[in-house]
Amino acid sequence: MEGRIAMSSKEISRLDIMTKVHNKWLKISQAAECLGLGSGQVKRLSERLKAEGAKGLASSQVGKKG
Repeated sequence: MEGRIAMSSKEISRLDIMTKVHNKWLKISQAAECLGLGSGQVKRLSERLKAEGAKGLASSQVGKKG
């Protein structure tokens, strides 16, 4: 069983939109507009979601010292 993933509300909404892209319910250009990102960044996020799951979209800085 995998551990829990701490995500902010912004990251959860990003996960929701990226899941829709992954399931082909949204186009990359539409997701980019919703997220305020470029289409290239959305493609990279999509690849991370496919490779790592939800953990890939969560901030890697959570829990680290400043």
